[in-house]
Amino acid sequence: MQDQPQIIKSGNVSIDDNYRAWLQSLKTRLQQSQIKAAVRVNSAMLEFYWSLGRDIVAMKPEQLWGKGIINQLSLDLKAMFPDQTGFSVSNLNNMKRWYSFYSQSVIIRHQVGGELGTEIGHQAGGEIPMPPQFAYVPWRHHVEIITKCASVEEAIFYVGKVIEGNWSRRQLEDNIASSLFSKQGKAITNFHDRLPALQGKLAQ
Repeated sequence: MQDQPQIIKSGNVSIDDNYRAWLQSLKTRLQQSQIKAAVRVNSAMLEFYWSLGRDIVAMKPEQLWGKGIINQLSLDLKAMFPDQTGFSVSNLNNMKRWYSFYSQSVIIRHQVGGELGTEIGHQAGGEIPMPPQFAYVPWRHHVEIITKCASVEEAIFYVGKVIEGNWSRRQLEDNIASSLFSKQGKAITNFHDRLPALQGKLAQ
């Protein structure tokens, strides 16, 4: 049951059940709007991380500017965006690893171009767009998945489970540690079409 909104009575008004129901409706709608806004922000940031990882893979910056270029890029991004987190050297390497992990996969290429109903943007080098469902999974979950999973098929299984169950990162870690994929996931080849319920731990 949802928590009832607190009513602070002011002036000569008559509070009844209809008013309380309306106020509860407003609270619910605002909370849903806040969650949707948070998901949009998460989606936009993940799209940027995916594109930056793609740049690092495609451009091979170490060959162009030397082995210290990722450290230099980290420093420059932090200087340009001092209030923005996520530009550490380790995180930039995670972006590269994230894109690399999925971009060579026939499974991902098939799903982005087929089941998900979108067209692969065949740019120079054959880059692919980020699968839309990835937007519903927090970044640290993605890092955990690509770090712990041995295959793209296994990773997709856990991406789907995070979306379906609104898993916290701790739940994800525990299920990977217990080898849930080996018990349930061998037949997983497709993302689920329905969008997740935007609530609970994942939304937070």
